[in-house]
Amino acid sequence: MTLKRLPVEGALFKELRVFGNGKDCCIRMQTTDPDCAVHFEMRDPAFQIDLQGKVQSIIFNDGSDAHLGVRYLPLEPLRVRSLVVDYPGTDSAWRRVLKGIREGDTDPFDWMLSSVQLTVVPTEGSDRRRDS
Repeated sequence: MTLKRLPVEGALFKELRVFGNGKDCCIRMQTTDPDCAVHFEMRDPAFQIDLQGKVQSIIFNDGSDAHLGVRYLPLEPLRVRSLVVDYPGTDSAWRRVLKGIREGDTDPFDWMLSSVQLTVVPTEGSDRRRDS
């Protein structure tokens, strides 16, 4: 497993969409400050999502009988702590992915991913009341 960090750490979290059929799925994440959109496809997905803070979850269908999705929207200011992918490509291919993200390419991956870990946390100063 070759874990690689995507350059979105510290960005404000705007939206996450996860949709597919269970065998294959698509992930779309949008941030602001800086504006960035990242889209990738997964095969036999293992997607670990750690959304800390207040979020709204919306279940949706993209119009097909075989796909279901979940959309996550922040209800308070949240930041991306990390987005880590298991990237099976070469180092030079990874550099092309990073360049594509910097240049605004929303789908820079040339491989389907199998493992992704996303952590999103409240910004400093957010109201963090938790039930005990």
